[in-house]
Amino acid sequence: MGGRAATDDLARGHLTQAWLATSDAPGARVTGGHFYHEAPRPPDPALRDEAAQDALLAACAELSGIALPA
Repeated sequence: MGGRAATDDLARGHLTQAWLATSDAPGARVTGGHFYHEAPRPPDPALRDEAAQDALLAACAELSGIALPA
């Protein structure tokens, strides 16, 4: 989605990834985090919802015919 309905500036979309890949700044020298505009940001709480994860995997398996091993 883009244009007036875009939720952010698409021209900035790559900047945080480039910063994480190339910067020596202490904030960029971490792993396993979520970032937004070169700053840490907590993930959506739904990402820690195991029931939602199971439902997503079940829906993917139903659509694809391929179930992931438990």
